[in-house]
Amino acid sequence: MSLTLTVASAAMFSLCQQLGAPQGPAERVGFAVSSTTGEHRYCELFMPAQGPFRTVIYLSPSGQKIAEKHLYQGTEDTDDGHVVATATPSVVQHDLRDGEVRAVVRSTEGWHLQYREDQNSPWRGSDAPITAQDAIDAGFDTFVRMNWQALSGGETVSMRFVSPPHGRSFDLQARAVPCREGESDKLCLRVELAQILLRWLVDKLYLEYDRATQSLALFEGTVNVRDGEGASQQLRIHYSLPGE
Repeated sequence: MSLTLTVASAAMFSLCQQLGAPQGPAERVGFAVSSTTGEHRYCELFMPAQGPFRTVIYLSPSGQKIAEKHLYQGTEDTDDGHVVATATPSVVQHDLRDGEVRAVVRSTEGWHLQYREDQNSPWRGSDAPITAQDAIDAGFDTFVRMNWQALSGGETVSMRFVSPPHGRSFDLQARAVPCREGESDKLCLRVELAQILLRWLVDKLYLEYDRATQSLALFEGTVNVRDGEGASQQLRIHYSLPGE
C-alpha cells in the first residue's frame, strides 16, 4: 500500500472516529464513498458486542445518525475444535430518515423476512428455508473465513444470501480474483449470482480481505443503506483493521 493511500485511509478513519465519538468507542470503522465520484456518503461504526448482540451505527458526513442495525450472532463449533461466530445472525436494520426496515429472523420454520420501504408503506413478509450455505448480512465475513482455504486455493464457493427487500434468497458464488492494486497481502474476491439469467438483478461485488487477519478491508458494490432520496447506491467502503 502506498504512503499516500495509507495517510488518506488514516484521515478517513480519524474523521469517522471523531463523528462517532458521542456514540462511544467503536471496535471497527468503515468509511463509505461513492464508487464513481469518491464523495463521502457515511461512516459505519461497529460497536462493542454485548454477548451475542451487536449494534452497527451509520452516520452521515455531518455526524447525524441515519441508520442502525442490530444483530444477534450466536456461535458454532468448527471441525478443528474452534468456536466462531455463526454465519447466520438474525438482523434488524432501521433507516432513521424514512423509516425503511429490513429484518431477517430465525425461527423454527426457517428464516422469516420482513421489509418496509418507508414509514408510510405496508409491511411485506416472506419465509425462506434454512440451508448449510446460508450467509446473512454481516455473517458473510464469517462464511468467507470458514471457507478461507478453499477460496485461497482458487475454488469457487457457493452460498445463499437472504434479501428482505426482494423477499427471497439468492444463490451466490464467490471466487478469488487478481487484486486491483496487485497487493500480495490481500485475498480479493468477486461475488456474483450463480444463476446467469438473474445477474441483472444484483450487481457484482468486489471485496478485499487482509490475509494476516482475515478481516474485510474493502467492499465495493451495492450497499444495504440507501441514499437520501431512497435509492440504492454503489459505494466503496474502506474498513479499518483491528489495532489500526
